[in-house]
Amino acid sequence: MNSEQPAILVQGQQFSLVHLDEYGFSAALPINEATRSSGTLQLRDKSLDVEFRVRDKSDSVAICSFANLSLASAEAIKKYLVQRERGFVSGLESRSYDDLAEGIVDDYQDRQSNGQSGAIDMTSADKAFASLTDTDAGSNAVANPSPASSVDPASLQRNASESQSEPVATHREKMTRRSSNVTAPKKEKAESGKAQSGVKSLAMLLTLLAMIGLAVLASYFLWPRSEMSVSNSTWAGNYLPLNAKVDGEIVELLVNEGDTVKKGQVLLRLKNPMMQMEMEHCEASLRTASAKVKTIKKQLINFDQKLEVAAKKLALDLEIAQSEQISTLRMLNSAKASVDMLAPAVAKGAVSRAEFSAVESEYLAIGAALTAANNSVKQIQFSQSAIKDKVLIMGDRVDDGMGRLTAELEIAQAELKQAELASQIVKTRFESLVMKSPRDGRIHVTYRQVGEFVKVADETVAISF
Repeated sequence: MNSEQPAILVQGQQFSLVHLDEYGFSAALPINEATRSSGTLQLRDKSLDVEFRVRDKSDSVAICSFANLSLASAEAIKKYLVQRERGFVSGLESRSYDDLAEGIVDDYQDRQSNGQSGAIDMTSADKAFASLTDTDAGSNAVANPSPASSVDPASLQRNASESQSEPVATHREKMTRRSSNVTAPKKEKAESGKAQSGVKSLAMLLTLLAMIGLAVLASYFLWPRSEMSVSNSTWAGNYLPLNAKVDGEIVELLVNEGDTVKKGQVLLRLKNPMMQMEMEHCEASLRTASAKVKTIKKQLINFDQKLEVAAKKLALDLEIAQSEQISTLRMLNSAKASVDMLAPAVAKGAVSRAEFSAVESEYLAIGAALTAANNSVKQIQFSQSAIKDKVLIMGDRVDDGMGRLTAELEIAQAELKQAELASQIVKTRFESLVMKSPRDGRIHVTYRQVGEFVKVADETVAISF
């Protein structure tokens, strides 16, 4: 098989390519349509491992498109296509005259060191120099006819035979004389056209300025139309590939190649069970956090109502305690008067000592009751001041429910905010399972089919401009 003819190796069998471009190829492959396979693409001196899918078959020729083509492979294919279009000589496209001469000298020295004949076969050298000078010499022969452009075939044959035994230095001198013979008419023509160079330079300068002005004007009008920001795509040639933002299985493909689409139109849908479970989990966490916030707010309302009831009860208790305090104070004053009245009578013997002790004991008991009434009033007043600070004091128990519930509410609200953010992130990723068109256009190619699993950044479809 010709080494310049591209081919592909599939399952140990080699097939010549009927057609090749940067998007796919055509070859007589024994593979069914819509089948995804892999092979080794052979381009001259390169071998590329590629994945492809058979899109159509016509007269036993399979029309295939590349799948998951790496950037390095794409660049290699583009370089090969450019070289094939421009034409190249195998092994000489990047070598200069000096490189070729050095190669000939090295070959000559190797022959001498190996004891072989010192004569060098110059036929290959002549061909090499001719392949590098064909373009320039051909154009010079048309533009500037010279004696070198018409050579007797007999003399060419004689020169070729002489070059078999001539040393390398002599061959270089000949090549130099040929080059000088070709360039001599150029110098004469350059001198004769020196008068016209100024006019040509001015015309070229004016033309260049006009082209720059047109380019600036075109850029001014076309720049706003050429702006586009797409998060899951990259411009490539004259089409826009759309890449998957998340992993998933294609469950619905709503477009075909050649279809016209509008911006925002749904192109395909993916399915990812793990993302579905993550979405449900986030929704459940969001509902739990929201319910917790509502519950604490309700508890705060109930505690505030409890404080109002407690404040009314303390006001009533204070009235009762103050009434008892006043009554006890009056009784104490009466008992004190009795004691003061009986004290002189006891000294005179008019009242017995036992009667006086009973009156005195009652006085002391009423004094203790007054002390208790005063403490009760103070306790109620302290509880009333605590209620103003949202603290409930019931006997020996202190209930700072408002402060506790307020702290719990702040924590619950923070958890709710976190759940909302997590849900929003998951929701955005979940929405990426539905791929929409970022602009108006036409479907250039569909890289995937229903049932295929794609990963992040995998190409799915491409929209042409």
